[in-house]
Order: sequence, then structure tokens, then C-alpha cells
Amino acid sequence: MKITLVGYGSRGDVQPYACLGWELRKRGHEVRLCAPLNMRGFVERLGFEYGAIPFDAQKLLAGPEAKRMLARGNFGAFLKWVEAESKRFRPELFGALRTAAEGVDAIVSAGMIDDLLANLGARFQVPVIPFYLYPLAPSREYPAFFLTNQSLGPLNRLTHRLLDVLYWRSTREATNEHRRTLDLPSAKRPYTQQFEADQRLVVFSYSQLLFPRPADWWEEVLTCPGIAMPREMREALGEGGLDADLEAWLGRGPPPLYLGFGSIPVLEPRVMLTEVRRVLERLNLRAVISAGWSDVAGASDERIHFVGTVDHDALLPRCRAAVHHGGAGTTYATLRAGVPTLICAVFGDQPFWGSRLEKLGIGATFRFQKWSEARFEAGLKALLRPETIDRAREIGALARAEDGLSAVADAVLRAAASSPPPA
Repeated sequence: MKITLVGYGSRGDVQPYACLGWELRKRGHEVRLCAPLNMRGFVERLGFEYGAIPFDAQKLLAGPEAKRMLARGNFGAFLKWVEAESKRFRPELFGALRTAAEGVDAIVSAGMIDDLLANLGARFQVPVIPFYLYPLAPSREYPAFFLTNQSLGPLNRLTHRLLDVLYWRSTREATNEHRRTLDLPSAKRPYTQQFEADQRLVVFSYSQLLFPRPADWWEEVLTCPGIAMPREMREALGEGGLDADLEAWLGRGPPPLYLGFGSIPVLEPRVMLTEVRRVLERLNLRAVISAGWSDVAGASDERIHFVGTVDHDALLPRCRAAVHHGGAGTTYATLRAGVPTLICAVFGDQPFWGSRLEKLGIGATFRFQKWSEARFEAGLKALLRPETIDRAREIGALARAEDGLSAVADAVLRAAASSPPPA
């Protein structure tokens, strides 16, 4: 079977699709992996056929305008901004996706681009399999977390409908422009609304330790554990283990904090780093800081060691606690490592994961927009309570027993063999 996988966004958005592709290829299937231009080297080091998504996600999201937009934490405004930015490369995107979809037996879609992929599935009559790292199916039991994390009881389902309306407003123009190029009639709703109406197969991948399956989801919502990168895949990327400098630094003192800034929109990096350092000194802590796309970096010393991309599986179990933005993949990595976690959420699914860790008693959270030195210090103190540390270790042991990658591959292959094409 030939399958196209589409990872749309930062490395954290692309990596799960690459892991899935790795497993599918091991099972004898042919894989094409589509990703933004800045991820081409990542895809090709893994030996996949690369399908270009014609923009540089790192350049786009690390720019000053994007940082200001992300710093506001307004999901609706962010959708409008993404739609406006994408107009600049829309024809190239349509062409690239059409090339990626031709001659395949199934397409595995990412959020933010699944309507365009559904169009191609309808045009070429192949299944388009939604694969998400967060729970997106409507339910009475929880609200649409892109809008709120506060349960509204009987109104919870209404929030999911409202999210669909807001999303469709931002994507309808591009979706139907794309459909015209494919000689398809205009769509009147987003692909996500077809899921429940048609009882379609949807694949979710995250630990149910974090979020148990709601009772009112339909049978074909397949819930799989989270995905961890296979060791041989990390070695193929040249990222296995820790470098000598980091190993030496770790050996010179007690276990540190891990601070992973990822794509956090740090507008004043020097100010923030000064505040972080003061808190570390007051609490007598050390920290490994992975700056990601932010400019939070400097010269390493005995208090702080700066790293770039790092092997989470090798580093996190050697840390006392972790601080990061709350992306689904990083959250699952800290869960598996058994370390308490402070999530400084920007928007999207990040506040949701922060609230889940807090509810489990293994973390703390606040919105990054409300960052302050005092709030950061209070969050760290909550992580370092003995009961929080013990609980995180207990949950981590359960998470490490999960085999999400195998379960996701099984679910995707089942969908590829049985799901009808989109309408």
C-alpha cells in the first residue's frame, strides 16, 4: 500500500507523522511524507520520499509578527492570520498537495489542512484518515478546548459546534477555491463535521492516563496511546543520546530542571532569562534550557546549560522536573519520563494538557501570557513537592508500558482498507 502522510507546522507537528511512517515502512508499505520546507532534511534523513509543503514553518512562526500573534493567545485571531499568510503561497500549496495525493491508496491528514486533503480524497477517491494528537470529537463530557477548559455542562456540545463554525469561517474560502480547481462542487461544512455525521473512522493518539475516552463518542473513534520516537529512528536522525558537554555538565551537580521553550513566543528573551536565573538561584536549582525557535540562549555556566534539539528520552529521566509550552508531543515525553511538569501554555491544545496534568496531581500550569517571575517560582515549588514527584513517577511507569506507535499504525491501516473517500 502507498500512503501519503502530511505533517503541517513545526517539528512537533511533523514528528508523529514521521514516526507513523517509520512503522508503516517497517511493515512493508510505501510512504511519502509531506512537510514544510524547513523539515526537508529531517524527512530525507529518515529515508522517506519528501513531499514539499511550500512554506518555511520556522521562518513564518519565529518572525516578529507571528510572535506577537502567538503572544496574544487568541486562537480565532491566529486562524485568521494563518489564512491571510497562506494566501501568498496558496496556488503552490494546491499544486504540491495534488502531487502528493496522486497515485496513493490513502492519505493521513493533519489538523489545519484536512479540508484540502479531503478535497483531494474526493477527487481521487481515496480515504483521508484524520490523525490527531488531541481529542477533537464532540462530546457532552468536555468542551472544545480550543475555546475553553471550563466545563459548561449541558452546553459542552455546543462549544464543539461553535469551534466548527469559527474554523469554517477561516478556511471556507480556500477550501472551495481548491475544490473549483479539482472540478468539485462547493463544500458547505468542514471535513471535521463529516466525522460524526457519517460515523467516520478517526484516529486519536494520546495517553488515556491524561484523558479517558468519553462515553458518548461513536465506535469508530479509535483512541490510541501517545507516540514515542523509536530508538533506531532517533539514531537515523543523528540525535541519539547526549553530547559529551551535556553529559559532563550533568555529572557536575544534582539533577536539573528541563526548560523547553519550543515555539514559545518570547518577546523579551533577555528579561525572561534574567528572571529564570534569579528563580533558579533562590531555589538552588540548575537547568538545561532548550531554546527552540526563541532567542533564549547564551553562554552555558554551572547554573544553566543551553542545548538545541535534544534526545528527550535520554535527558528527561535525569531531570527533577520539566517546564515547557505544553505541546502534545513534549507533554507525552515528560509524562513517560515520570517528571513533574509546569506547562506555560500559549494557546490551542496546550492549556488543555496543562489542566490535565494539574488534575492528575503531576504538574502545574498557567498561561504564558501571564508569565511573571513570581508565578514561575510558585509553579516550580508546586512541582518539587514530594507528593507531586512520587505521583509523576507512578504515572510515568504506566505511560512507558504503552505502545502507541503500533496501535496507531494498526488503526491507520484499518482505516485505509475500510474507510470511504470524503464526500
